[in-house]
Amino acid sequence: MKKLLTVILTLVLLLSCSTVCFAAEESDTYTADVYAKYIGNSAKTEIVVPDGADEIKVQLPDGTEIVVEDIPDDVYTLVIFPIPADEKEAHAWFTEVTSGKGTEIAPYEIYFVTAAGDKLVPNGAEITMGVPDSIDQPIVLAVDKNNTVTELATAVKDGKITFTADDSDYYVLAEKVIHSVKVEDTNGGDVEIDKENPETGEDVAITPDPDDGKVVDKVVVKDEDGNEISVIDNGDGTYTYEQPDGDVTIEVTFKDKIPTDSPQTGDNTLLWPWLLLLILSAMGIVAICYEQRRNKAVK
Repeated sequence: MKKLLTVILTLVLLLSCSTVCFAAEESDTYTADVYAKYIGNSAKTEIVVPDGADEIKVQLPDGTEIVVEDIPDDVYTLVIFPIPADEKEAHAWFTEVTSGKGTEIAPYEIYFVTAAGDKLVPNGAEITMGVPDSIDQPIVLAVDKNNTVTELATAVKDGKITFTADDSDYYVLAEKVIHSVKVEDTNGGDVEIDKENPETGEDVAITPDPDDGKVVDKVVVKDEDGNEISVIDNGDGTYTYEQPDGDVTIEVTFKDKIPTDSPQTGDNTLLWPWLLLLILSAMGIVAICYEQRRNKAVK
């Protein structure tokens, strides 16, 4: 009886393995029934990557769907770690480094693990994830451990956002921060700016265009609290300031142009010809006197 039961179990196991291998050969797409490993109070999802799989579709415990394509060879698992708000220290760091670029942040750590147990960043992998309803203008920020933040190129369609991963450690889905720049109405000229919705830390160029007979008097930039922001005169008719974390107001005033030529008064007759003539006359008189005295001495 034991031998019969052993034979039956062995046949079932072999049949199951054959089915899995056949599925991997038929398609490069693998849909994972994910499970979670808990680290502290957070769930880290690890997916075993079948041999030859080029795409993994994952639905996280919170319902977020993530698709990872262009998976490199020789990886064993895909790890997706959504970092929730209750990981307070980590979440505070993400909030700080992405300040001025994104709000409503949802940070993720996404990486592969090789069969040898080495961690591999998803450089070049294409990642698509669902966008929460709370985010209207989604962006993806790549963040590394050196506090470097880069906004990645993305495509948004049907409530999902797609981006190509780089060699960063983390990826943050966020609501894009948009700053407004208001140029106050002014008399005496026009004002142009090179960025209407600059990001925090970007340089914004101001180009005043005075009317005829006018010049720039002052260029004043204030933040949303009314504090003045440093403005650099570039010396070429343009001015530059660094965008703060918030909206700004620009006020340019113009004044009358002062004539460069001073008004002329009195006689404009040139004096140097008369001065030269006077010198020559004096020299002639001296010469005549000398000649007369020499002639008298000879006599």
